[in-house]
Amino acid sequence: MSFQSLWQFDTQNLSTQNSINYCPCGDKSFDLQDMCAYAEHFSGKPTNMSSEKISQLTEHYIFCEDLREFVSNLEEMMDSYENYVQQKSE
Repeated sequence: MSFQSLWQFDTQNLSTQNSINYCPCGDKSFDLQDMCAYAEHFSGKPTNMSSEKISQLTEHYIFCEDLREFVSNLEEMMDSYENYVQQKSE
């Protein structure tokens, strides 16, 4: 499961819960899809995000503890999920 697949799943749930769909710091320049795609890019996975958007998010990442924590938590969760899937298939 990619981060963007996770985003699609989450936004279906988020829209029904009327949750915040932006960076936890309150900056509405980046939505959940952007943050998930950036986490994917950050972890070295291919993404269809424009280089301009990656640059903007990298700049934001440097100063935003919330985005750094989001990316870190998402990477840990995806690693755990991949390990779980691998163990199930053995």
